[in-house]
Amino acid sequence: MSILEHLLYFLVVKFHVITGSYGVAVLCVAIVVRLITSPLIKLAQPLIDKPKLLKAKMQSFLEKIEAMDVPKARKADLRDALYRQFHYNPFYELFGMVGLFIQIPLLMAMFFMVEDNLAMFAGQSFLFVKDLSQADGLLFGLNLLPVLMTLVNVLAAWTLPKTDKGELTKLYLLSAFFLVLLYPLASALLIYWTFNNVLALLGNLLGSRDKRSAELRQRERRDVKLFNENENKKLVFYSEANGFYKYTKHLIDYLLANSDITIHYITSDPDDNVFKRAHGDRLVPYYIGARALISVMMRMDAALVVTTMTGLGTHHIKRSLLRKDVEYIHIMHYMTSAHMVVEKGSFDNYDTIFCAGPHQTAEIRELEKLYGTKPKNLLDYGYPLIGELVADYENMTAESQLPTILIAPSWQQDNILDSCISDLLDNLINKGFKVVVRPHPEYIKRYKANLDKIIAKYSSEVGENLVFELDFSSNKTVYTSALLITDWSTIAYEYSFSTLKPTLFINTAMKVMNPEYTRLSTPPVDITWRDEAGVSIAPDKLADILPLVNKLLQDKDAYREKLAAMREKVFYHFGSDEQVGGKYILERLKL
Repeated sequence: MSILEHLLYFLVVKFHVITGSYGVAVLCVAIVVRLITSPLIKLAQPLIDKPKLLKAKMQSFLEKIEAMDVPKARKADLRDALYRQFHYNPFYELFGMVGLFIQIPLLMAMFFMVEDNLAMFAGQSFLFVKDLSQADGLLFGLNLLPVLMTLVNVLAAWTLPKTDKGELTKLYLLSAFFLVLLYPLASALLIYWTFNNVLALLGNLLGSRDKRSAELRQRERRDVKLFNENENKKLVFYSEANGFYKYTKHLIDYLLANSDITIHYITSDPDDNVFKRAHGDRLVPYYIGARALISVMMRMDAALVVTTMTGLGTHHIKRSLLRKDVEYIHIMHYMTSAHMVVEKGSFDNYDTIFCAGPHQTAEIRELEKLYGTKPKNLLDYGYPLIGELVADYENMTAESQLPTILIAPSWQQDNILDSCISDLLDNLINKGFKVVVRPHPEYIKRYKANLDKIIAKYSSEVGENLVFELDFSSNKTVYTSALLITDWSTIAYEYSFSTLKPTLFINTAMKVMNPEYTRLSTPPVDITWRDEAGVSIAPDKLADILPLVNKLLQDKDAYREKLAAMREKVFYHFGSDEQVGGKYILERLKL
């Protein structure tokens, strides 16, 4: 026997003495092996990650090489040159197998130890296995343990962090290899290797819950306790994510400046901007995630709850079971229609709705009549964010000498990036403009591979005339652009109503969350505003887009007057919106 075999034999015998079961002894040995090898694997992690990091840096260049219309030999030369530039060697791919290389000698040692000591395992049972020295034969004469082992191996591979499709394929093939290799062998060995991979799977799952996650759970428990223990809550705001704070900020500022009310602000985003502002003792923020929020909302005991969230009572967040007199106020976080881009019944369970403009008031009243839902208190509120955007825009200056055309699509299905970005860019690049492509943050998160392909295709054009803007920390590019091109994103109206510049709309497939929107008597402003705030064009007509762009830029003065008049018409109380909402809340609280 080798030293490793002697060591494993010693451990199995000792654990058998302690537990009285060879099956349990094998499991204990697997735990000891995992405890010994895990630190070694962790120490080798930088080596394991090295090929992944290098490949990520080279990905866009590799895709560009593959897209070239040149002989295969030329592509191979270009790849070799790229590898030399990034100091990459295909041999590095073996680094990803370091963890397996550490485990294989122990697996081989376990194999020889079991084979050399079959008599020790003969006749020994464990759970459903009758003889640890034989293959199990549990699946109608076929072996079940190798199948379970393979399933565990596949799951362990799937839960590995930062693993691309190519690496996963290799790991799946390796799992199949072990299925064939170990299928006829003794159950003791299969139990060892299966449990070893169960431990790896658990390590992957627990590893994904990093230190920050543990800190967030602790923070959430603390904030839930603080919120529930406060018995004097009158006013509560709830925000689903950081992006929604901007829709309530003006109202909160008004309430703090014009009363002594304490505002309890719940957010499901630990990085919400509300935590960064100097709020003193009268704006109290809490981080409560979506799951914990369910019980918190069911026990709500405040007088007023204000939120931009839709779907109260129709999804996981319900009205309070503790108090039936809580007034739930919904603030519209978009300025367009209330019956097409949100699901049916999204507003049914609110008591009061702060409407942005007359169109929303009319639509909600018609929805109530159409479906027989309770009449709500509709406040002529407005859209304070536009006032802030106008002020911000007036303090901005363009950085580019060329007129900037901004392409800012939505992330819905068949958006510009997925349907017609090539036709659009091919007709605008090097035509006297600076073209900026600003994908929606959600698109980057969900479809990064698609975006990377687009960037790779136009990598040779990137520079002064073409920019892919992936940093969303500033909106300066949005509001200093001479023209916005979008599909169905509401950024169009934030842009046009704050800058008084037109938008060019691409008529991709509409975003429809409620197919019954056509039952209302008036069409959604999402459709009708398009031809007032700019011009629309079909995706298959983009060869004609350049004259249209030039025409919109030439007509900027006419659009400035038209959009200014439209802005006054479509919003309630433009410039003093937060006062209306603030006075309503203070009146309801009798402050």
